Amino acid sequence: MSLAAPRRGIVQLVQAPRGAFRKIVLAPGQALELGRDERAEVRIEDPSLRGAHLRLEFDAVGLHLRELGGTGSLSIDGERRSFGEVHSGGWFSAGRSTFRFFLERRSPPVEPRAPAAGAAEALAALRPLAALGKLWGVFDAARAPRILQLCEEAVDPHESLYLGAAGRELDEVAPYLVRFDPRSGLLDRLALEGWGEAWGIYASAELSPKDVRRHFRRFLVTEEETTRERLYFRWYDPRVWRAFWPVATPRQRAELVGGLSAVYAEGERGELLECAGVPGALPEGAPSVAAAPDEGADAQGAMLAPGGDDVPDP
Repeated sequence: MSLAAPRRGIVQLVQAPRGAFRKIVLAPGQALELGRDERAEVRIEDPSLRGAHLRLEFDAVGLHLRELGGTGSLSIDGERRSFGEVHSGGWFSAGRSTFRFFLERRSPPVEPRAPAAGAAEALAALRPLAALGKLWGVFDAARAPRILQLCEEAVDPHESLYLGAAGRELDEVAPYLVRFDPRSGLLDRLALEGWGEAWGIYASAELSPKDVRRHFRRFLVTEEETTRERLYFRWYDPRVWRAFWPVATPRQRAELVGGLSAVYAEGERGELLECAGVPGALPEGAPSVAAAPDEGADAQGAMLAPGGDDVPDP
């Protein structure tokens, strides 16, 4: 997307009985009604909301809110209101649901710099996948606050790979799964600013969002082979990925890539590494995925603790 294109408004559902991290995108001048059932244009699974609870209108700068029906549950930036305006980064809540508003591409880089070696070549390979809607990324918010800022100010769906209340406490340092939107420029911003900084990895897949998320969650927690101590496996750090991939067995490679088409990571010199799985059956009794050595933990010999969405929350 051209930087000259009109910036859209993004309403992110931060907390709700169901559907956290969902994004509602508004074009300049667009208005819609939000509520719990078919009376609203946007349905939120929150039984404490009215059928049509709020009217939202985006004027290309801020988000104008008006409560419908006078329930008195609208709060804007912590203040009880029946109507008002929210600017980028502001909060509002209704019923048991909390939202945050962002203006697309609002924040420029804090310290502009020339793209790292290999960034342009990586983008040339990744852009066609994003244009087809087949590109994903997993980014480590602990590496830089800028990562989460870029994701929040983009229309592309993104959500933490950690679940539950304990996972939400780690939002600022969690790994985030991003599905790149062909109509967005988030890929360019992440790659041009973060290439060479170990922000995360990319993957191509034709799987459903649920299946991609389940696949990546399988590898968040590993178990040390001898002590059975549970450890985090930071496979989404490209330094960890490129250290482990060359020594991985065919079974381990097949497990890591799974139903994905390929995984892409930055190399030591900035080159784009493409890692595809190994076709064929997994040998019975062959070693499973082992965690590569990582900062702060000796993960040698750590084995995968499989379980998809059953992996315990942090």
